[in-house]
Amino acid sequence: MAADKSPSSTTPIGLNLVLIFVMLTVMLGYIFASNFLVSKRYILGVRKQQLNQINATLQAANSELSGKSGMENLLLFAQASGMIEAKDTGFILEETGFALSGAQSSIESR
Repeated sequence: MAADKSPSSTTPIGLNLVLIFVMLTVMLGYIFASNFLVSKRYILGVRKQQLNQINATLQAANSELSGKSGMENLLLFAQASGMIEAKDTGFILEETGFALSGAQSSIESR
């Protein structure tokens, strides 16, 4: 009878050890997977923030570049049309198809 008790008592212990091992494996897998997903979301947030900063910089550079390009095109049009360049002017006002300029005083420019 002692032989019968020994195999039956080791079977629940072995089963318990297997279940504990499975439980630990599942817990460690869950911890690893959740940390992995959180780190991916964090990295994605950082990359989105960097992309937004780069887009803002690019947009500012494009607007600055388009403004310079527009002035260059205006200068080329004026030169091609035989228009004269006004120097030392504070403002240009267009009335009834004619451009009138207000000259800056020599004191203001110094």
